[in-house]
Amino acid sequence: MNRKVMWSVIALVALLLFTWIVYDGNSNNGVIYTSQQQVESTTEFQQLTKEQVKEVKHDVAVSKKPDQIVKTTVGELPKVVEQNTKDYDFTIVTDPNNPTEKFDTSKYKFDQPISVNQYNIKAYKKHIRGIEYYPDKYVGADYSWKISDNGQYLGIAFLQNLDDNKTYLGVRYSW
Repeated sequence: MNRKVMWSVIALVALLLFTWIVYDGNSNNGVIYTSQQQVESTTEFQQLTKEQVKEVKHDVAVSKKPDQIVKTTVGELPKVVEQNTKDYDFTIVTDPNNPTEKFDTSKYKFDQPISVNQYNIKAYKKHIRGIEYYPDKYVGADYSWKISDNGQYLGIAFLQNLDDNKTYLGVRYSW
């Protein structure tokens, strides 16, 4: 393979990887203190795409049941919520006693006991696109569609063998 082409492909892969890391690092992982009403009616969360927002609104409005009811003190709340969100993209915390008001910890004393609703959100994208490069052997691309609510995808993949110039078409399943 020509050295110019090889370095071009490596630079492209590095740029895409850098972009993905920067975007992914800024697009999730947080706790949002809000009202139950706003979760059901809002049109955007900074961390999500429009499709993901629709999914979150639907899930919260239909279930009306939080993933967890957290009973702790105001001072311990951030630590307790953080422990419960390790496997999720972000968490929404609402006050079950005031569904129309944004939950605000400053209204309470530090050691005051409270009970809040916690919604843990796994923000799966509807479609996933990918590129692949195996040094001096293959270059490829894939496109997958979400097929379940728990992050399973089915897609197609194209690979180009750089040695013999053969093209391969495949099926991709990920979970």
